[in-house]
Amino acid sequence: MGILPTSAVVPKNTMEWLCWLFYGPPAAGKTTLASQCPKPLFLATEPGTALISGVSSIDVTDWDHMDEIISAIETEPHGYATVVVDTVDILYQMCLRHVCDQHGWKDIGDGAFGKGWRALELAWTERIVRLRNLRNAKGQKLLIVLISHERQEMIRVRRGSTEMDTGRYKITSALPGKGRGILHAQVDMVIRCEMNEKN
Repeated sequence: MGILPTSAVVPKNTMEWLCWLFYGPPAAGKTTLASQCPKPLFLATEPGTALISGVSSIDVTDWDHMDEIISAIETEPHGYATVVVDTVDILYQMCLRHVCDQHGWKDIGDGAFGKGWRALELAWTERIVRLRNLRNAKGQKLLIVLISHERQEMIRVRRGSTEMDTGRYKITSALPGKGRGILHAQVDMVIRCEMNEKN
């Protein structure tokens, strides 16, 4: 039997086939919103679920621990339908620390000729791809929700050889540039959460 497809793709139109990113300022309700997803399991890199009742949560201690948890989700029987990473900001820092420790570097910039940054990008990409394709032991696709804080970045323009501030800002997820670019390219939906005065 060949490896080429013999029929057209049937579109996936249910939530579990999407990977979601919720970002916003502190106390905007990101974790609360994620807790409303079907049967969520929180992989907590920070104590965001401490004030929410009725949710299951595992405190993630480091990059290798996250790997063990993902393997358990893939192989152990459970009833979870959603996996929430809260937050990916700290998970990225765990990735950076893991890559540095793996290579004996104090800083990611210690890898000569950009080797450190390339190793970080590869490890981060592999983890996000693994998360977004996560299935349980029965082979059922899980809904993935990633939570991030937000930050303001000055919008700058170039005038000849000079770069100038515009006085305007953009609001984006709090990850550093390369890590954010990799993450945003992998998710299907990016949702900014905020509180209004009526809340």
